Amino acid sequence: MIKNIKSDFARAFTSPGFWIGIPGVLAVLLSGAFDSGFGRNTVIHVLWYSTDIVQFLLVMVFGAMPFAGAVCEDLEYGYIHWIVIRSSLKDYCISRVITVLASSICAYTAGMMLFTVILKTRCEWFDEQDSVYQSAVNSGSFRTILQGGHFYLYVFLFSLQMGMMIGMLSLISVYISLYITNKLLVLSIPVMAYYFMTHYLTAAFPQNIFFNLDYIFSGKKNVFDNDMMSFAYAVLIMLLFSACLTWLIYLRLRRRFNGGRS
Repeated sequence: MIKNIKSDFARAFTSPGFWIGIPGVLAVLLSGAFDSGFGRNTVIHVLWYSTDIVQFLLVMVFGAMPFAGAVCEDLEYGYIHWIVIRSSLKDYCISRVITVLASSICAYTAGMMLFTVILKTRCEWFDEQDSVYQSAVNSGSFRTILQGGHFYLYVFLFSLQMGMMIGMLSLISVYISLYITNKLLVLSIPVMAYYFMTHYLTAAFPQNIFFNLDYIFSGKKNVFDNDMMSFAYAVLIMLLFSACLTWLIYLRLRRRFNGGRS
């Protein structure tokens, strides 16, 4: 499995999709920055605003670019047969899931860090009188890090938390690609999946923030009112979700290998 993961990482992180994804994320965030008064507001203010606009949904598309279509390509060109012969179908699925998660998270996080560096050339980090900063230190995640002045670490963790959700949505694209091989549709799946999951989870659990994706994976919220526990909960949800998707992907591929039989 280690060989598979190394090979997948090399393929994902050198792919055009990964290197398009990073500036794509940056472009979406910059569009929000100009709307929020780039150069007149603080880094924290612009950061929060830019991740709360409608255009931000496009980030999910760029997050899926690096590797979400890899399984679809392997099936289309027959690569999967050679890979499975050398290892196993289970190893193949686990390796692909790990790589999809890692590449999506890295593309988004790298775009956010570049965005922050650009913001810092024109903006101060924060203004204590700013309502957004007050929200960040009173009800947001990683507030102890923010108050301690570790601003780049704050942005990194802020990005990482949202990146985990983007990685999960990319996994849904992988699973859907086993039924629909249209690559453009596969890239649009994360946005549709986000709408579907947030709508139905909110409808099913209207008052329960522990099932609300916008609470669990947003650095603007703090589910347990504790930085470490809230971040750990987000990691746990990602791992459980990824394990379920890995199993579903495995079952679907096994059925295809068996000619449609379970």
